[in-house]
Amino acid sequence: MKKIIISILLGLCFIALGLSVKVSNAEAPQVPLQEQSSAEIVRHFTNLYGSDYDLVMSVLFCESNFRMVPGDGGKSYGHAQYFKETFTRHSKALGEELDYESSFDQLKLISFDYSHSEAYRREWTTYR
Repeated sequence: MKKIIISILLGLCFIALGLSVKVSNAEAPQVPLQEQSSAEIVRHFTNLYGSDYDLVMSVLFCESNFRMVPGDGGKSYGHAQYFKETFTRHSKALGEELDYESSFDQLKLISFDYSHSEAYRREWTTYR
């Protein structure tokens, strides 16, 4: 209670003396997209490419439980369990040279892939 009274009195003193406390209207600094959670990265790219966020998240959960791990006896890798040649081919379709071992690039590419035709999506057995 004492602290509240002191705060009120100090506030009144500032008003009486014509002093003001500068309050910043600046927003908190934005965290770079690459440093955000997998879910936020997927949200960004599914919005950008017009793909279904829930579908992409479901595939990522089934494929790797959102981990960058090898799969298919070492033939595939990452969140989306891309085969190297599939990743390279789809990266070219996106028009970018992406890094197969990059978590960010895997999430970007699967978000792009799921905005395309059924043929792209059917490359994942979890989708079928």
